[in-house]
Amino acid sequence: MTDAFMAARQMLLDKLSSVEKELKEKRDKLQRVKTERDRLRLETQRMRETSSYVSQDVLLEDVVHQKERKDELLQKLAEVKAMHSATTEKVSITTQKILQMTELLNTPGSGMYTGL
Repeated sequence: MTDAFMAARQMLLDKLSSVEKELKEKRDKLQRVKTERDRLRLETQRMRETSSYVSQDVLLEDVVHQKERKDELLQKLAEVKAMHSATTEKVSITTQKILQMTELLNTPGSGMYTGL
């Protein structure tokens, strides 16, 4: 074997060694990434199992309940507004009557005049 052949052979062996070392490092890194992925999957699964996870059925029930409650409150609000309006009208009528009676009582010749 010639020196050139031996040098080329050695260069290829060095390159092979370098590529094998790089391959081993990448395999190790891939294994670490897979291990971390599996750990995170397990953690996520445990969190789902132990959390107070609310199902969509419960959420839908709550939405329906809240809508019914809103409708009830709007109905009650309408009733209270109607009562307020009626009471305001009665107060207005009563105030007008009081003013009329006061005017009548303070009119000279009405028999009720108490002018000083």
